[in-house]
Amino acid sequence: MGFESNRRMVLQNRKCARCDNLFVPRQPAHSFCSTKCVRLWELRKRRVCSPKNRPKWSKSFTCFCSVCNSAFSAKSATAKYCSPVCRATRAAEVIPASRWIILQRDKFRCVYCGASPGLSDTELHVDHIVPQAKGGLSQASNLISACAKCNLGKHDTPLPPETEQELLQIADMRNRQSGIHPKQQIKGVD
Repeated sequence: MGFESNRRMVLQNRKCARCDNLFVPRQPAHSFCSTKCVRLWELRKRRVCSPKNRPKWSKSFTCFCSVCNSAFSAKSATAKYCSPVCRATRAAEVIPASRWIILQRDKFRCVYCGASPGLSDTELHVDHIVPQAKGGLSQASNLISACAKCNLGKHDTPLPPETEQELLQIADMRNRQSGIHPKQQIKGVD
């Protein structure tokens, strides 16, 4: 009786490998909550669309997005993304850009004081609007160009909310003008 109750306890707290729902497996080897999740996982793993249950006259396939995992209808059996937003999100995650993109976007000028290496003897840094210590990410929407004096003086102190919002809007506007995805990961920024 004791062994049976311990076995039951081990089998209770399991998350589905696809949808993260909690379920009680019937056998210790089960990783999915339903046969539907097994099929969806296999389709996603193979990264091909399913022609099953498709009428012969239909020219569309049921596919599953590689980013958001939602089902969508596609003309090609090799479609991977349900929308341009998911395609751009995947591109932003896969290809990290360098900090030079941010410096070019801000025209090599400090956003705080306007200093430029061409006009004065200034060194430019890439600064986090919301500091990393406070949960800020190294994404294009959270980064601006700042001279060494302004950046090192600020350190990791949070800005006043009005200033922070204004800088986030400036970064967002410049990202749109430059064609940079706001969630683009930027490497080389510490």
